[in-house]
Amino acid sequence: MRRWVRAVPLILLMSIAFGLGCGGLLYAASRLSGVTQYLLTGSLAGLVGGAVALWITRSASVAEVEVTIPQLSKVTFAVTKDHRVMARRIVNQLASRTAIQPLADGTGYANEAIQSLYDLFVFVRQLVDEDATARIFPGRPKVDVLALNMQNKHLRPFLSTWHRAYGDWRAINGGAPESAWPLEDRFRAELRALQEDLRPIAIAFATMAGFEGYTEVIGLGPAPTAAAA
Repeated sequence: MRRWVRAVPLILLMSIAFGLGCGGLLYAASRLSGVTQYLLTGSLAGLVGGAVALWITRSASVAEVEVTIPQLSKVTFAVTKDHRVMARRIVNQLASRTAIQPLADGTGYANEAIQSLYDLFVFVRQLVDEDATARIFPGRPKVDVLALNMQNKHLRPFLSTWHRAYGDWRAINGGAPESAWPLEDRFRAELRALQEDLRPIAIAFATMAGFEGYTEVIGLGPAPTAAAA
């Protein structure tokens, strides 16, 4: 965002210069006649058309990004500019939630962790829905394939089990402290297993988003060891 804000004055100046140039050429064309006028006007139209075509081509350009995911081995994804933004948005969600961030024993609450994972599921589902009309690349999966894999293979099974288990217990024990939940230890153990599965997926999204080189900064470094936890 800051980089974009800094670039705004330069973009405005370039736009003004381009507009002045086009205006000057149009004025010159209006002073001419015959073949010369048509040639100058056609050149200007070609310049504008070429600039638009170049912008569209750059926006729609596709990069091949190879990532390693334990469950899927090495996969080459087709990543456009829009998909890079999509991957970045998913990484931002993963890196700020208990999906990959440790929840040490005695800290946090199970209901908040479950709600955070559910919110993540809904967020990613909406992103995939928005990408439903995107271009298909035969033989090369897009970012949404990894997103669906994360949802259906990891988030959905976990939520199907623990959202109901906690809800049923809370419905009967409304005023009880969460520490009285007999399944809390099992829940936290399975949450840690889920986090271990989601961490390499988050790193794969980060790779597609162009986050290589500073995954440590956003909490995607090596997973903590059991001793450190």
